[in-house]
Amino acid sequence: MSVTETDTDGDGVVDVLDACVHEQGTRERGGCPESSDPLVTLTRERLVLHGQVFFEVGVTTLPGRSRVLDEVARVLLEHPEVERVVIEGHTDAEGSSTSNQRLSLARAEAVRDYLLRKGVPAHRLEARGLGARRPASSNGTQAGRGENRRAELLLILGEPPAARTIPGPPLP
Repeated sequence: MSVTETDTDGDGVVDVLDACVHEQGTRERGGCPESSDPLVTLTRERLVLHGQVFFEVGVTTLPGRSRVLDEVARVLLEHPEVERVVIEGHTDAEGSSTSNQRLSLARAEAVRDYLLRKGVPAHRLEARGLGARRPASSNGTQAGRGENRRAELLLILGEPPAARTIPGPPLP
């Protein structure tokens, strides 16, 4: 059985997609039990944050504690097959592209630094600022702009070990 097929808790959700690796759960809840509300779901391409990481206008700092990012750190520490996480910082369209670029990078770095403090190794974390280039919502409303001031996390999964041929004794 390969790393991508392992199901530690036997709930039918493979570990690489299971947000609660050591607790039996359901597919609908990302591998978590019915009694818990997962804050993070691990998919093959990204960590889906059910409690989002948003920022106030012009702000790059996170609150002292973030349950969502605590859960992200827990999931990453339980899933070594996630080799790297790219943290993307985003802004709304207010302000210049230069200031939005700087602001978005600082937001991504704030998330990276939080995860570092929670024990996620630095070599697994990369911060990128995307400015206002990829809005999640319309910049035409205050609510939409609020949804655009965010951080997203993309996963880089490790490749399963390649099959190798081990030479045997020479044939007669």
